[in-house]
Amino acid sequence: RAVEEARVVGLEEAELLDALRAIEELQREAALARLQAALRSLSVPELQEAIEQARRVGLEEAEMSSATRELELGMARGAIKRAVALEDIAGLAVAIDAGSALPETELQEARSSLGELQGQALRRDS
Repeated sequence: RAVEEARVVGLEEAELLDALRAIEELQREAALARLQAALRSLSVPELQEAIEQARRVGLEEAEMSSATRELELGMARGAIKRAVALEDIAGLAVAIDAGSALPETELQEARSSLGELQGQALRRDS
């Protein structure tokens, strides 16, 4: 369809293809810029949207790897925080396992919270 419209306005097919390539490159650059901005914000929803946009415009997985990793870490952090807030011992144990790529200090803090919750549960049950 674009080829037909280009002919109507007098563009040659080669000119149209060049324009389409330029548009694709701009979309890729915009997607990369959005990924970088989302990485700086460390916002899980922003990272999710930026990764989806990057995939739609055809960025390679390697170009998205740091954003994908930060998204996974952000989701793991969120799961740990929710489990602690809800005092969900089983959920916290699962979140700690799932967050194995988190920095050791964060994992240690989560394990400490798990121990505290387990201790509280034992005291309640006694």
